[in-house]
Amino acid sequence: MKFVAKISILTVILTAQSSLAAEPVVPVDHFKTSDPELEVTIWAQSPMLKNPTNFDFDKDGRLYVAEGVNYRRHYERQPEGDRIVILEDSDGDGKADKSSVFVQEPFLRAPMGVAVIGNKVVVSMAPDIVVYTDLNGDRRFDPAVDKREVLLTGFNGRVHDHTVHSVTVGPDGQWYWNAGNCGAVFTDRSGKTFRIGSPYDPYYGNKSSGDLGWNPREIAGQKSDDGHVWIGGFAARMNPDGSGVHIIGHNRYLIWRRFSKRQRRSARLPHFISLGIRKCRVRLHRRETELAGGSATGPVNGNLPMAPGRSRHDAFGRRLRRRFSDRNRFCGGERAR
Repeated sequence: MKFVAKISILTVILTAQSSLAAEPVVPVDHFKTSDPELEVTIWAQSPMLKNPTNFDFDKDGRLYVAEGVNYRRHYERQPEGDRIVILEDSDGDGKADKSSVFVQEPFLRAPMGVAVIGNKVVVSMAPDIVVYTDLNGDRRFDPAVDKREVLLTGFNGRVHDHTVHSVTVGPDGQWYWNAGNCGAVFTDRSGKTFRIGSPYDPYYGNKSSGDLGWNPREIAGQKSDDGHVWIGGFAARMNPDGSGVHIIGHNRYLIWRRFSKRQRRSARLPHFISLGIRKCRVRLHRRETELAGGSATGPVNGNLPMAPGRSRHDAFGRRLRRRFSDRNRFCGGERAR
């Protein structure tokens, strides 16, 4: 007998009309697979959920979905706030048949992340990472019974998608998460403050002090309490109680933007950061700092050495230099075409 594995999809119909149920379903045959043993089916669709931004499964296979109805210019479309909904296939027929609301509150305006960790539901909603603890296990947040805690706060971009995203538990038990290039100034539960600026302007040139009273360009180049200068989007890990935050990577927006589309497809930014030529990296950092409104004088980010065990003479470095021999593409000259 031929085994057919099914790929279920969430079909969400976005509409400005009041009746979502009347909207047509996206045809399943629009989705193709290259493996004949795979097929695509509809698992859930509106109105069971609306405009999902992120989702995660609990240990019993229930799907927790973060909704973003109030995204950007639709900030007041749903004044009671966005929802974290739970979808469930209770009879095992391959389709969701139950939908319930775990939490809805005015604070939630297009949350960018949700993670289910035991009886905790971790929601990433700038400027906060919020932990809802379901103490009685009824899968519905009740402020009179359950616990709501702001684990970390200080992430810019409340109405932006370049902000803090979902948490994931690593094999080491630590919580891993990332944030986009809207910037962040936050203090972990160990008392260590991180200042991550960015050349990116989430306000597109409009005069704005930002959601938190600052623009990411204003803090670009500032040193964090760990002694490093971080800029742009970043990834981090921490203890489950919000202590011991450690930045494990950040990006250089301007480096990536200087490459052509072909070069972007054939490479990944971290390789250029860790294996790039030191002088180029210094010049790029200075250029970024200038564009972000900071000072380009003095020591420049000496805390970003080359990756351990790597040098500009290793095999990857040689291939890299052959592929992009024109140093101007790295060092702020003509934009790569």
